[in-house]
Amino acid sequence: LPQPEGSGPATSAGVGDSEHAAVPLGYADNAGTPGFLKTAVRWLSAAYGSAVHPRSLVTTNGVSHGLDLACAALSSPGDLILLEEPCYFLAKQIFTGRHLRVAGAPTDASGIDTTALAAALASGAIEVPTLVYVIPSHSNPCGTELPLDRRAHLVKLAGQYGFTILSDDVYHLLGWSAPGAPRLPRLIELDPWWIAWQAGGCVDTLPAAESGGPYTETGSAEATPSTVVTTGVVVSVSSFTKILSPALRLGWIEAAPDLAHRIAQNGVLVSGGGAAAFTSEVVADVIRSGDQDVVLAQLCAEFATGCAALCDALEAAGCFTFHRPQGGYFVWVALPDGVTTEALVPHANKHGVTFLSGSRCGVTTADPPAFNHHIRLCFAYETPERLKKGATLLAAAVADVKAAL
Repeated sequence: LPQPEGSGPATSAGVGDSEHAAVPLGYADNAGTPGFLKTAVRWLSAAYGSAVHPRSLVTTNGVSHGLDLACAALSSPGDLILLEEPCYFLAKQIFTGRHLRVAGAPTDASGIDTTALAAALASGAIEVPTLVYVIPSHSNPCGTELPLDRRAHLVKLAGQYGFTILSDDVYHLLGWSAPGAPRLPRLIELDPWWIAWQAGGCVDTLPAAESGGPYTETGSAEATPSTVVTTGVVVSVSSFTKILSPALRLGWIEAAPDLAHRIAQNGVLVSGGGAAAFTSEVVADVIRSGDQDVVLAQLCAEFATGCAALCDALEAAGCFTFHRPQGGYFVWVALPDGVTTEALVPHANKHGVTFLSGSRCGVTTADPPAFNHHIRLCFAYETPERLKKGATLLAAAVADVKAAL
């Protein structure tokens, strides 16, 4: 918009309280608008129940964008990335699009098997990767949570072998454990830099920003040489997609300040003036109004009800094996012996029920396809009645397949 000569970027008043009355219509800092970042730090610290470093965030257009930015900053074509298997099937395309080699990490019913991974790395059976991608909380597709001891072990291995963990935390806040039950810490909360910062000894070795912005401070004045930790091994990616609206295309990266700064130097962010400047300030206003908390609580309650309805119906059918999630979007279902997803699809279509075939969640191509006896079911955004009916129809489709064997 045209501005008087010598004026700053265009703004539009009328959104937010008096402290945050202007929505930016100009370029933002690489990492995002100061107003959104400040609001996000406060809200995430409260939502997570653990502090978020004020210079650890980079605004993104969602988790997919965040993963791509992290790969661009922290890897080179030909590098290896390990994925837990089964994996989020659309993530593979992001990594191969960056010309990374993808391979599966040892995984069991609880998630990535860090003991097996440690043994394979030590023996050379698995090449030391540049990156490891995991969804530790309410995973996609399995709906499981990585146990605390494995979380800590994975972070330790990252420090030992020099790889970076890409922790997809998009479902972390969508949990409904028993009242009073503590939420498992995110991997970044086990990162040595975060622990040192909490102890008052973390120094950020960042270049001074040319014109203000989120990277102008130099760190804790209380740090001593024996406690200085200047880098991290975990990059957390998350977004408002699952907790507010997918169409917003707004998310964030959280990492040690030096890693966050490195990621924020991506040419797209530098040239484009950050990501989602206008949208992020609108969402910041939603956060400050308290509406984000209301929506999140409502989603958790609705998803918990839907999950229970689906799992109860699957259990009643008597032909499925599955883990009952305590959060997220999905149930990972093992089909009866002899029933494959290929055989099930036409019968499921006939009964009017759909699912994601487990074979799509394999990391590499195999013959026969990996997880060909598994399916992913989604309980989000469906009524309990429709979920119960879907489970009944799915059981009927399975019975058709078994009758044809």
